[in-house]
Amino acid sequence: MSFVVLPAGIMYSAGETQLFVEKIQLMVKRKMLYIPYPKNKTLFFNLKTTTMSFVLTFKPSGFTAAKYDEVIKKLNAAGAGAPKGRSHHVCYGDPNSVQVTDVWDSMEDFQAFGQTLLPIMHSMGADPGQPEIQQVHNIIKG
Repeated sequence: MSFVVLPAGIMYSAGETQLFVEKIQLMVKRKMLYIPYPKNKTLFFNLKTTTMSFVLTFKPSGFTAAKYDEVIKKLNAAGAGAPKGRSHHVCYGDPNSVQVTDVWDSMEDFQAFGQTLLPIMHSMGADPGQPEIQQVHNIIKG
């Protein structure tokens, strides 16, 4: 999820930031807001954007490796085998009860993928359950 940290330490989502900047620009244009700055300098907003990834771990009961393989086939057929925003995917554990861990760039990307995944899983009688969700602190590749 992207956030913008303003100098005051207030955090806004990427969408909220665009609205915030547009409101400030409109207020300055309408002379409802005066921001003093030297006349020979350009006024700009110093915004820092950071991306926060999330790890989601699913532990569906009775979800076998065979069911997992079938779900992957159906996701590929639906064009969702490598969804936008998913950087890592791991399936592991006992073949009679596998677990899945994904790393997502944002919860929005994960939720968009869920609109394809959930109907496929439900059609197979599988319930992914509620994932354990954690923020990523660091990823080291290699």
